Amino acid sequence: MKKKIAIMILAGVMTLNVCACGQKNANSDNTTEVSSEAKSDVEDKDSSKEEKVSDRADYVSMEEINITEYVKLPDYENMTIEVNKPLVSDAQIEEYIDANLLEGMIKNRAVKEGDTANIDYVGKKDGVAFQGGTAQGYNLSIGSGTFIPGFEEGLVGVMPGETKDLEISFPEDYVNTELAGQPVVFTVTVNGIVESANYATVTEEQMAEMGIAYKTKEEVWEAGKEAVQKSADDSFDASVLSEIQTKINEETVFLKDAPEYFVEEEVQNYKNYLEKMYENYYQKSMEDALKEQNMTIEEFDEQLTEGVALTVKSYMIIEALSRKEGITLSKEEILKLADEEAFQYGYTSGNDFIEDVGYTSYRMSVLSEKVMDSIKNKINVVAVDIEVNENEETTEIAD
Repeated sequence: MKKKIAIMILAGVMTLNVCACGQKNANSDNTTEVSSEAKSDVEDKDSSKEEKVSDRADYVSMEEINITEYVKLPDYENMTIEVNKPLVSDAQIEEYIDANLLEGMIKNRAVKEGDTANIDYVGKKDGVAFQGGTAQGYNLSIGSGTFIPGFEEGLVGVMPGETKDLEISFPEDYVNTELAGQPVVFTVTVNGIVESANYATVTEEQMAEMGIAYKTKEEVWEAGKEAVQKSADDSFDASVLSEIQTKINEETVFLKDAPEYFVEEEVQNYKNYLEKMYENYYQKSMEDALKEQNMTIEEFDEQLTEGVALTVKSYMIIEALSRKEGITLSKEEILKLADEEAFQYGYTSGNDFIEDVGYTSYRMSVLSEKVMDSIKNKINVVAVDIEVNENEETTEIAD
């Protein structure tokens, strides 16, 4: 079990790294330069890479094989599935409102001890802003002792909209030795006093004082109801797609095994991608990361191959469905889509993105979405209304 968790952790880290990579590109000030030595090392590794499975002489791509030799689809157009549909309750709506819609800022009185003040501030030493001393929209609890002595106390009595210079000194034992014991000036603007309320007790006068956009409790309720219902509908739609995929997968008959190189290709793509992620973000190899999980590369390969074999089967089902539905994707279309998505995953071009994740993997992710959009309305979906009680038990409501 521990070793299976290791694979899951590696996969999770890979996903997180993709997100982090996208954020770094979106905020250029936080981008970390790669040293020339590191680039050289990566280039050396790239030059010694094993041959790509897709470059082999006997390789035939997924879109080029005779899929009917491998897959026999069920009669999905006459398929019926039942999907649970949780009903939205008043308790859920009220909980959403309390958590999301009834927080505002009071601006008609001065800051006092115990308040949470929303502030902008700039810290300067000898007239020059120092690193880590600037923020906007920061929520500071007055009296919490979160900031250095004199900062929070200096804001008591300040009105929202006012700006005040706080002349204070960092403690002698401050962790940043360059600032320890040094006098500085923080220029602080109080934007407002953060306050939240509960729907059950809030008054419309309080809502107005907090700057809530809604004028009446009825407006707040309708906004909360709409948001919770949309979330429930989106969740139901996702469940429908999942149930459709599960049922089609269960009822599809495989006439013969998929070409072995499809599995090899996916294993190769996944490992190459994961290796790059670890090299770029943790300066360690995937093998070293596995050792930290008490797992060998051989054990990882074995479990990865088992999992990928199932993935390839699902790919072939999607391929068969796309042929039956008359859905096609040219390489030009795929590259265009990859170009559009590349940046959010930290890439500068669709080519680079596809090179790392693998052409087949990317093509199937796009094709799968198109296939599901095409077939979801051809399958009879029976929604079973489910009442969710506060203790998380569910009760089926008979038609």
